[in-house]
Amino acid sequence: MRPRILFAGGGTGGHIYPGIAVIDEIRQIEPGASIRWVGTARRMEATIIPKKSIPFDCIHVEGFSREKTLRALAHNALNMVRLATLGPLWEALRIIRRFRPNAVVATGGYVCGPVGLAARLSRVPLIVLEQNARPGLTTRLLSRVATFICVSDSETVDLLPRGARARALRTGNPIRRAIVEAQRDAARRRLRLADDKILVVVVGGSLGAGMLNTAVRGCLDGLQRWPEIELIHITGERYHAELESAGRGIANYRAVAYADNMPDLLAAAELVVARSGATTTAELTARGVPSILVPWPGAAANHQLHNAKAIADRGGAVLVCEPELQAQGLESVLRGVLSARDRWQELGRHAAALGRPEAALIVAHVVFTASRAAARRPLAAAV
Repeated sequence: MRPRILFAGGGTGGHIYPGIAVIDEIRQIEPGASIRWVGTARRMEATIIPKKSIPFDCIHVEGFSREKTLRALAHNALNMVRLATLGPLWEALRIIRRFRPNAVVATGGYVCGPVGLAARLSRVPLIVLEQNARPGLTTRLLSRVATFICVSDSETVDLLPRGARARALRTGNPIRRAIVEAQRDAARRRLRLADDKILVVVVGGSLGAGMLNTAVRGCLDGLQRWPEIELIHITGERYHAELESAGRGIANYRAVAYADNMPDLLAAAELVVARSGATTTAELTARGVPSILVPWPGAAANHQLHNAKAIADRGGAVLVCEPELQAQGLESVLRGVLSARDRWQELGRHAAALGRPEAALIVAHVVFTASRAAARRPLAAAV
């Protein structure tokens, strides 16, 4: 019998792409596997998932706003009504009864709450993926009823509810095969890099990061006097025209709006400056890339700071918070790291020791283990 796996998650790329990486591995192992994804209609999963040829179902659920405005209060009140009437839960139960999955995988985001609970009520094994060093609220709640909780860091286990810790597995955060398989020499040729160039990549995510962009702009004059460096700057669409104009005429600076060649950039880079979202840190450590991590202070529960500390405290990255970067300037921070080749190479070695490039494959096998057990018993007639 071919496995039937239901994924749930969304809201951010960090809750979507790890799940897609696991699906790719499942399809490699079992091409006949039947897979569906549950998300919401208004977030990015509604666009990304169908493009990956994954059947997509929507439920009507929204997160609570942390803002203290009348509009936010009204939104939260309406959300409470939806939850009180169990609307999202009924929708999730209908999807499970129709699809009859052998396992449910919750990849993160508030949509996982009702889907995970529906899996529990239907006696379907539930696998929860927690990408961040500190588990979020949804993970802490669902871990109490999950079959397995897949975490990226061993210290995350101690932050789970006591009764869930025995079911936690340190699998790492699933990433794309292309990130791991990219070859350095071929990548540098495609990027047209001279052998003696030191490649620094600055990236703030697909939308760009205004603070990092400002930091790069402040170091452009100094970059002209540093010819051994090649700086590739992923600006985001919103900031691209401004940065491209500011860097015009600087031979060792390239501003790109969006990079669809991240595997090549990470394979070729000597140093990466980035935010510390869970997928970013997983990719950096999987490849053993030295990095300067600048956590986004607006992240929920400050999880980016904890992600960065989990690597920096073990010698795999340099952690620089925004006020420190603003005070020192990016050029000074870069020179501090790149002034000694031994130092940045040591960062890379420590980063690689923390990486789990095989995480997606491990999680896929966890899913298969749970689904095989479920296939031997009927789906519960829940509600």
